[in-house]
Amino acid sequence: MAVFFTCLLGEVRRRGWGVVSLAVGIACGVAVAVVVTAVGTGVERARDGVVASSYGRGTDLTVSGAPGRTVTGAARFAGGQRITVAGRGPLGAGVVAAVAGRSGVAAAAGGLTLRVTPVDGAPHRATASATAGELDGRHGYGGYGGYRGRNGTGDYRVDGVDLTAPALGPLTAATVTDGTGFTRAQADAAVAVVDTGYARRAGLRVGRTLTIGGTDFRVIATVTAAPGAAADVYLPLRQAQRLAGAQDRVTTVYVRTTPGTRAETVRTAIRRGVPGTTVTTAAGLARNVSGSLPVAAGVAEALGRWPAIVAVAAGTVLGASLTRASVGRREAELAELGVLGWPRWRIAAQVAGEAVTGGALGGVLGAALGYGAARLVQAVGPALTARPAGGHTSRVALCAPVGVPLLLAAVALAVGGGLVAGAVGAGRAVRCTG
Repeated sequence: MAVFFTCLLGEVRRRGWGVVSLAVGIACGVAVAVVVTAVGTGVERARDGVVASSYGRGTDLTVSGAPGRTVTGAARFAGGQRITVAGRGPLGAGVVAAVAGRSGVAAAAGGLTLRVTPVDGAPHRATASATAGELDGRHGYGGYGGYRGRNGTGDYRVDGVDLTAPALGPLTAATVTDGTGFTRAQADAAVAVVDTGYARRAGLRVGRTLTIGGTDFRVIATVTAAPGAAADVYLPLRQAQRLAGAQDRVTTVYVRTTPGTRAETVRTAIRRGVPGTTVTTAAGLARNVSGSLPVAAGVAEALGRWPAIVAVAAGTVLGASLTRASVGRREAELAELGVLGWPRWRIAAQVAGEAVTGGALGGVLGAALGYGAARLVQAVGPALTARPAGGHTSRVALCAPVGVPLLLAAVALAVGGGLVAGAVGAGRAVRCTG
């Protein structure tokens, strides 16, 4: 065995350029595979982060009003502001409990989304009923009902947070940057948590007061959410309901399924048990995101891992071709080894060992090249845009995460490619010495 490895090492050194050519061929395929896999993973994570920023981490399903549902009652005017319920019409009292009682539901929490708009002058006329589309943020809040915000700006979104289920809802995706977040004891307190971006624009900080609809809310924390976050201000759900005059009503129910339960199964159970609602899975929520990010994610999903597989396969085919050509040039040399008494299996193992060594070197080189290329993509790649339904358009940096498991898998693939190339070369070597 020692003689075999001594001969193998000597042959690798003697055939330096041949081994390097094999290593480079496999390394190119491995590097492409690493970059493609890293970019695909980064795009998928970014899309999932945008979805989580609007619907919360751990949200598997959302329940909202049926399409075309109307919002009952006029917009409320108080303190020089117009307060409207955003999105589809609010769901009635008891819907959260009804959803929570469905089979496969681990937890459910309600949420109420409002749009607050400063107004000029006295109202001309309040409309008694409005369709969901008229109140949806995608159709604009500024001009509804004969009002307009000052200079067309100043409106913001408020999310009512169900403090009886703090582990669900949009606020779970935010990170507290200053102050302390909500507690269960503040379920009916006049307190607010404000997004850092809105806090800068409005000149707010922890301890200051934000007035909404004539009610003063003390800011207890500022938070930073993932890109695409929809809300500017978070209030306890009861306070949001009181502002909108929609006691015991919610616009969205956030649902977490029990482990091992298919979301589609739970979706069917909710639709049957709670009629007149729209139930959307996490995949459906992702489809509601617009911009270049979902387009990139769709391309990544459509291609899957095929580009990586093709790149590794191409590198392996190139390595096999180089190994086979090398054996063809060494036929006389290999024949001499047979004359000296080397058995065929030993000659084949010698050739295969050289190819595996080249594959291992190619794996290390390809992993290093792939890691560097992924870092370059992350540094200079274009920013992608994303906008959840009813949320803000944001720019998401293109990331390409490369972890140790991916690098180890790349090296393993390269060694596998070396084995395939070695098997091809060994087969020809055996025929040459037969």
